[in-house]
Amino acid sequence: MRPDYGRIAEYYDRVRTNDADYLRFWTARLIKFGEITGESRVLDVGCGTGRFTLTMEEMTGANVSGLDASVDMLKRAKEKSGRVKWVRGSAEDLPFEKEFFDTITITMALHQFEDKKKAIAEASRVLKTGGQLVVLTTSHGRIRNSYFALFPGVAAIDLKRFPAIPEIKRWMRESGMRAEFHIVRRKREIPVDTVIDWMRKRFISTLELLDDKEFERGLAIFEKQMREKYGRLYRDMETFYYVVGQKSE
Repeated sequence: MRPDYGRIAEYYDRVRTNDADYLRFWTARLIKFGEITGESRVLDVGCGTGRFTLTMEEMTGANVSGLDASVDMLKRAKEKSGRVKWVRGSAEDLPFEKEFFDTITITMALHQFEDKKKAIAEASRVLKTGGQLVVLTTSHGRIRNSYFALFPGVAAIDLKRFPAIPEIKRWMRESGMRAEFHIVRRKREIPVDTVIDWMRKRFISTLELLDDKEFERGLAIFEKQMREKYGRLYRDMETFYYVVGQKSE
């Protein structure tokens, strides 16, 4: 079962963080680990509505393309800017020639791909020798310990959807890349009412995989446990993993 990305596209930007400082903070690490400059040719695979794609282009002036399989997601992206080249295509069969890009990014999207190992291999194929593939993702440990896990069923689904960090590194090595990862953290404080509202709006695609009755039951349990555990304010260290593959000589 896969999320309905057409439906998600209708509300995606309304329920995701579009704060410029937030996007620039996480994008700055994509730029650093991807060694992106104003001369770089960059592909953002699984770009969705282009939140990080556009931020990357704005911060660097690089030649950036965004690719996604969803017509509806790309429609939203195109409405935001014509500076980026928006391309419809599959992560497992990239419509580009060999060694075309200096840097490829996959930002919280690898878990959405049907054949994740093949997507990594395809990224390596169209990446120039010495170029960087940067995969922004989360770890299984974070999934188990996140507030998302208070929503019944979500952690179990995401543990199946998200590949483990060592697995991503292995796929990179098998595709001819040297692999490493970096952990980046940022303090955050969010009103519990806001977190509950995000979940009510199904702001992560995992929640689209639950039927309406299962979702409503889970939401009631989640709201109760969030208020009992955190009171009015949720505090944590927001953590993302940047898995970096450099295409070998």
